[in-house]
Amino acid sequence: MTGNTLARVGTSNDFMAALCLNGVSIRRDEDGRYSFNDFHEAAGGAAGDSPNHFLRLKNTQKLIAELEEQTAHICVVSTEGRNGGTYGHENLVIAYAAWISAKFYAHVLQTFKEAAIAKLNAERPAPTPEPQVIEDKTMARVSKAIIVLDLLAGSKSYGLTQAEHRNGVHKLIRSHGLPTDMLPAPTDDTYSDEGSATHLLKSAGRCLPVPRFFKLLEEAGIVYHFSRPSTKHKNVLKHSWRFTTEGMRYGYDERVGRSKDYTCLFYVSKFTELLRLISPGYHRLVASGEYKPKWPKAENAEHAEAYRKKMERATQQCGVRDAAYRIEDVR
Repeated sequence: MTGNTLARVGTSNDFMAALCLNGVSIRRDEDGRYSFNDFHEAAGGAAGDSPNHFLRLKNTQKLIAELEEQTAHICVVSTEGRNGGTYGHENLVIAYAAWISAKFYAHVLQTFKEAAIAKLNAERPAPTPEPQVIEDKTMARVSKAIIVLDLLAGSKSYGLTQAEHRNGVHKLIRSHGLPTDMLPAPTDDTYSDEGSATHLLKSAGRCLPVPRFFKLLEEAGIVYHFSRPSTKHKNVLKHSWRFTTEGMRYGYDERVGRSKDYTCLFYVSKFTELLRLISPGYHRLVASGEYKPKWPKAENAEHAEAYRKKMERATQQCGVRDAAYRIEDVR
């Protein structure tokens, strides 16, 4: 507010702000009480606004008694000499400002508010600068995933070959849109091809619906249900399937465009092994009557051949190699 300033002054207190109201510096005594005389001068110095008139009021006397009972200190003192005058408790001089006028009262409140903020700023320690982030989130995720591949390569349970490990790193880095120019060339081995669940199930002639397929994978510990808050709608969750650490042997998560969603891509050479893994769960569903296949197992080869021919025609028409590999899985 115009006419208000704050300055630090040396006193017996840890911090004391010298107030300035309308160009008048407000003095304080050793106990932190404020000068009524200075407040009177800042308000215009009218004879009718004298502190003596205010202090003689019955309500003022009651306020003084209450403040002294609460603080156990003398709230009003009068001194003589160079810095003489009448000094009062903060709450008392604020009440004095309100007695003079509403405008002056609001002016005083604002000034005290600024003084409180200045005190907090003076006592607040300087903020510690945050360390510079060297890696972005994408690089951090890729680094962690490569560590997992290294662990799988040395695991007795998994025992990835050198070629499997190399191709796994290639798939991982490509799935995050990062360049692979500096890496050793991938080999035509275990991880040389991949596809969506929809495509590979149809290629195998299986009539198992994709949602049931993922449920069986979840039971086997290969995938888990991942949920995240929607970036466009409040209180809405987006759901997708993600590979577990064990599931990384059978495929990897690929980001869908520039979104935060992923789709599961399965390694072709591992898909038959994966079908054997979920076979007990599949037969349980059929035996319980919970799921009834559209055609018998004996017709799988026939349906697989029909799908292969269909994809060959689609590939010839659109000229896109991965016409089937980017079919989005039904969640």
